[in-house]
Amino acid sequence: MSKAQRKKKNAKNATEARPVKPAGDRSTVTQEEIAQRAYELFLARGGEPGHDVEDWIEAERQLQGGN
Repeated sequence: MSKAQRKKKNAKNATEARPVKPAGDRSTVTQEEIAQRAYELFLARGGEPGHDVEDWIEAERQLQGGN
């Protein structure tokens, strides 16, 4: 599968609503889970570069149940 095909497929998946695990489900969230969610946020923004830190922080907030 080409990079463009993967990007298109991933962009479609990232825009679908997906429930975020509440903090009560587990006490720790792995870096892999945060990275995956940050990537989904990146794709949902249209893949615009330059917001990696914001995406990471937002992913942490969502997965750890912060407001």
